Amino acid sequence: MTDKELQAYVKELKKWEGHEPVAKKKFNETFFTVGYGNYGQHVKEGTVQTEEESTADLIKNIEDRIPQIIRNIPEFDSFPLELKTKIVSSWFRGSLSGSPKTLGLINEGKFQEASSEFLDNQEYKTARQNNKGGIIKRMDATSQAL
Repeated sequence: MTDKELQAYVKELKKWEGHEPVAKKKFNETFFTVGYGNYGQHVKEGTVQTEEESTADLIKNIEDRIPQIIRNIPEFDSFPLELKTKIVSSWFRGSLSGSPKTLGLINEGKFQEASSEFLDNQEYKTARQNNKGGIIKRMDATSQAL
């Protein structure tokens, strides 16, 4: 991963995730979230992070996920930066990593079909009624990039 790619991923994720300086639970989730989407059992209630600490965690989280993405999308490195950025963003939130059909279509080079399949998702379809409207814009952005 080049520095240019990393900076594009950081910028994209910061845009969608926003900075949460104090750990909190969002949308009745099991674990807490802090910083720029740092979520999981390792995040404890009351954790406080500066933007600098959160950016460092975000970079580590991106670096941890890139090998997972490449294992699942072997041609990832050959994609245009705009598409790679959207893939990283959607992988980060779990919507792409949780869609084996979409991954299969991407790997077959069937990007238009992958775009449609990606949005055939229960969370996407119920986002407005569950007060998660931001998911729609984020998933639409990935779908359009495909």
